[in-house]
Amino acid sequence: MKKHNVPHLIATLCIALLLITTGYSANEQQAYARAEMQVGSRTFPETGHTIKGRFLEYWEQHGGLAQQGYPISAEIQEVSEVNGNTYAVQYFERATFELHPENQPPHDVLLSLLGVLDYREHYPGGAADEKPNAEPGSVLFKETGKRVGGAFLTYWQAHGGLMQQGYPISNEFQARSPLDGKTYTMQYFERAVFELHPENRGTPYEVLLSQLGTFKYQARYVTQAQVPSVPRPAAGRRQFNIRGSDRYLVWGEAATTLDTYDIKALDLKTNTVLTVSDAPDYQGNQQISDSIVVWEDNRHSCATCDHDIRGKDLATGSEFQIATGPEDQSTPTVAGRSVAWVEGIGSTSKLLLKDLDGGKVTEVVSGARPAGTLSQPAISEQYVVWALLGKEDQNTHSYVAQLQAYERATGITKNVAQFSLPASVPVSISVSGQRVVWNEGGVRAADLKSGETSTLYSGVAFAPLIKGAVVLWTVTPLANPGAGGFDIYGVNLDDKDRKVVQPVTGGTSTGDVAIAGDWLAWQTKSGPDDGRFNFKRLSEAVP
Repeated sequence: MKKHNVPHLIATLCIALLLITTGYSANEQQAYARAEMQVGSRTFPETGHTIKGRFLEYWEQHGGLAQQGYPISAEIQEVSEVNGNTYAVQYFERATFELHPENQPPHDVLLSLLGVLDYREHYPGGAADEKPNAEPGSVLFKETGKRVGGAFLTYWQAHGGLMQQGYPISNEFQARSPLDGKTYTMQYFERAVFELHPENRGTPYEVLLSQLGTFKYQARYVTQAQVPSVPRPAAGRRQFNIRGSDRYLVWGEAATTLDTYDIKALDLKTNTVLTVSDAPDYQGNQQISDSIVVWEDNRHSCATCDHDIRGKDLATGSEFQIATGPEDQSTPTVAGRSVAWVEGIGSTSKLLLKDLDGGKVTEVVSGARPAGTLSQPAISEQYVVWALLGKEDQNTHSYVAQLQAYERATGITKNVAQFSLPASVPVSISVSGQRVVWNEGGVRAADLKSGETSTLYSGVAFAPLIKGAVVLWTVTPLANPGAGGFDIYGVNLDDKDRKVVQPVTGGTSTGDVAIAGDWLAWQTKSGPDDGRFNFKRLSEAVP
C-alpha cells in the first residue's frame, strides 16, 4: 500500500473542504491545493503572481483566498498615500499588504486603508442618506461615531475584526456596486467595503467584500500605463463634444457639413476606439456615466423630425431605446443607471427622470413650462439639477436663471440660486454627489445638502465641470480674446486654500473639456494640431 504524509494530507483535505464551503470552483480548489503543497511561496496560475515570506504567512493566517482574494501584482515598492513613506507592498483582489519591518510581528504586515481612500474619492462630502443600524445588538464605535449591526457585525467579528477590517467610517447606505451595477446596502470600514446580499441569506455569501485591491491597482497602475491616444479623423471629418467617465472618453465625429454625426469612444484601459453609434443622420449631445452612453437620436431621414433618446452600454455592447416621440426628446444626461432629459410637447416642456433597471419614469418638474425655459439637466446618484431660464431683457440683453435641485431620495425640490447672464452666455451646470457648480458670471459652487455656496472664480467663464472634488472651467484669454481659443482653469475643493490653477493656457483649447479616468482631456484649437486630443494627468493638472 502506498504511504501518505498523513498530516499533510489532512491539511490539504481541510483546505479543500473550506473552499467547497466557500463556493470556489473545482479548478480554483485544485489550484489552491497545489499552491498549499509548495514550500515558502505560492504561485497562482489564475493571475500568474506569487506570494512569499511574511506576506504569505499573513495571507494564510487571515482568511487566504476567501478573505484576501488572489494576488494581482508582484511585491513592489510604493509610496503610501497615508503617510508618504515607502513600503514593500503587494496587491490582492480585496486588500493591499504593506510590510513594516519597524514593527514586531504580527504588526509588521499591515493592510492599506483602502476603505478610507475609496470613501474619500467617491463620497468627499459623505454618502447621502446614511442610516445607523439600530438592530438589537448593534455596536456603536465611539472612535468614529458609526454603528455596526446585523449581518455586517457578524461578518466583522468573524473575519478579523479591527485588525482586518478596521473601524467603520460610514453608516449603512444604498449604493451601486461597480462589479455588477446593482444597488446594495453597503458600509465602509477603514480597510474594506461590506455589501449585503439578501439573496444569499443563510449562506457564507450574505456579506461580500468589494474588490478594493483590484480597483486601486487598476486606478494606480493599469489605467496609467500609457497616455491615451485618439486617432485623427478621416479627411473631411472633425471631432468635438468630448465627455468622459472612469474608463471611457466619448466624442462626436461628423462631416464638416454636419449632415451626418456619429459617436465614438476610447476605452482608456485598452486604448481601443469603439463605435457607439453610426446610424444614419444625427446622433448627438452625447453624455456618459460609467459605461452607459446616452444621446439625442434622429435616424428618421427627416431634418425636421423630433429626436428620440437612445443609450448604449459599452461594457456589453447592447443598445437600447430610452424615450421616443411623437414629442421631441432632448438634452439627456446620465448618472449610473438613471437618465434625465427634457421632453417638449408643443409650446410646453417638462423634465423627466428614468430608472433604466425598473423602467419607471418620474416627472421632476410638475406642470407645463414655456418651451425653451429648461436648461440641460445635470444628474448625480442623489440629485437632479437644472435651471429655469427667463426671457431675454431687450434693454440689458441678459436673462435671469433660477437654479433648482431635486433630491431623488425625498422627491423634494429646492431653489439653489438665482442669477442673470448675458444673452450670449449659455448656463452650464455640473453635479457630482451633493456638490454642484455653475457659471454665474464666474464659477459658483454649492453643497446641496448643507446649502453652503461659494465663488470659485470671478469673471466670464464657460462650461464648469465637476468630478469628486475637482472643478474645471474655460475662460477666453484676456490677452487675445478674439482668437476663439480658451484657457482651462481648475480648483480642488478639498484644498483648504482653494488655489485656482491654469493647466492649459495660451488660448490653445477649443473650450471642450472632459475628465476621463485619471486624465484631463481637451482638444487643440488651432495650428497644425487643430482638433488633436490632448491629455494631462488630472492629479498634475489640479493638485
